[in-house]
Amino acid sequence: MRNPEFDYDVVGVGLGPFNLSLAALLEEHRLSHQNDDSPRALFLEARNRFDWHPGMILPGTTLQVPFLADLVTMVKPTSRFSFLNYLHEHGRLYNFYFYENFKILRREYNQYCQWVSEQLSSIEFSARVIDVCALGPEADDGYRVVFGGNVGDHPRSVTARNIVLGYGSRPALPEFIDGLGGASVFHTAEFARRRSEIAHARRVIVVGSGQSAGECVLEILRSQPDVELHWYTRGQGFLPMEYSKLGLEHFSPDYIDYFHGLPEESRDRIRAGQDLFYKGMSADTIAAIYDELYERQLDSAKPQPVLMAGVEVCDIRETIDDGPRSFALRLELRHREQGVVFADAADAVVLGTGYEYCLPDFLGNLMPALATDERGRLIIGRDYRVLRESHGAEPCSRIFVQNGEIHTHGIGAPDLGLGAYRAATIANALIGSEAYLIRERNVFQRFGFARNTAAVPVGR
Repeated sequence: MRNPEFDYDVVGVGLGPFNLSLAALLEEHRLSHQNDDSPRALFLEARNRFDWHPGMILPGTTLQVPFLADLVTMVKPTSRFSFLNYLHEHGRLYNFYFYENFKILRREYNQYCQWVSEQLSSIEFSARVIDVCALGPEADDGYRVVFGGNVGDHPRSVTARNIVLGYGSRPALPEFIDGLGGASVFHTAEFARRRSEIAHARRVIVVGSGQSAGECVLEILRSQPDVELHWYTRGQGFLPMEYSKLGLEHFSPDYIDYFHGLPEESRDRIRAGQDLFYKGMSADTIAAIYDELYERQLDSAKPQPVLMAGVEVCDIRETIDDGPRSFALRLELRHREQGVVFADAADAVVLGTGYEYCLPDFLGNLMPALATDERGRLIIGRDYRVLRESHGAEPCSRIFVQNGEIHTHGIGAPDLGLGAYRAATIANALIGSEAYLIRERNVFQRFGFARNTAAVPVGR
């Protein structure tokens, strides 16, 4: 609901798919209710345009979720911002119909999101948030958001009743690569941009066994038949991600309800054993890699790839010997089960070491007032609001979090399939009514025993 005391009812920080989903739902509500007091929204993004994981938009790569996991469909199938309407507006609906693929190309998903972003007046690009500070001691006092554009520009500020953090995660990189300078050691997130650096490499080492690492391996195998490819993972194997139908029900609002209601220590313990729900490779990617390996072995003149699981990288250094046959990089590795330490060398290293959630620097002034757990993580209520330190378990803050709540809401936090649901939950809170229907039951199985149900004694 609009509040005249503030410039905006909500300011969103960062514009990935999740804040873009919220922006689209708020715009949908505004356009559908011309005479109401829809929230005034502003979404600030440091980049000059929407661009989703550009470093991993490789030939033929697709989303790992169905196209229904667009920005709006799971809560508003008739939305003008749906993927199907995007196809309709571009005259490609029949092309997609005959394409008969449930999972769309990443490149196409990115173009769809760009199309949505271009229709929303609430987005401001080239706007990097510098600081967020409270206007008073209470949540309703609101916030001041300071942001700047190009270097040298004078910072601007706006006031807002609510803040939605959509800054997401960043590549997780080992500390020992900090001093490598211009060496060809980079995260999979940069693979497309830095692909040319390894185009003529004699040996490339890929680290990790998640989907991104697998896609990089597949691209190298297909495009560089003469390269020596060494592939290591600290995991127990090059394993597929859990993708059974009942397994997928863990990516549902029902599982969020269950998981969020558990004690913190139980949540951490459960999530530690759920890696293959979201960290493995797709079965299709593994099959494609295996086919490439099988075909390559038929040509004995080509270098055969080396694959080894249970191996962690302990160090990477630039080599001193610059002879014509020496490699640029030397790696120290350790087999975790055997305890054997060994060395390898390469011209380039691609790190599929995942992503990590880090609180942004601009929250520094607010952190003393926000509740955190023993690990320094924000404590986030079921409605995605950050708890305030002085209010115990009550979510009295007006700061919402998108894709930073995996420790409180479970493994579905980064999943695109739950993006529209979470955005709708936040949108309803901002609007002050159930503008978007949120259903209580969505899946077949029940996660845990319902506390309001009488227990039945065993044996009766």
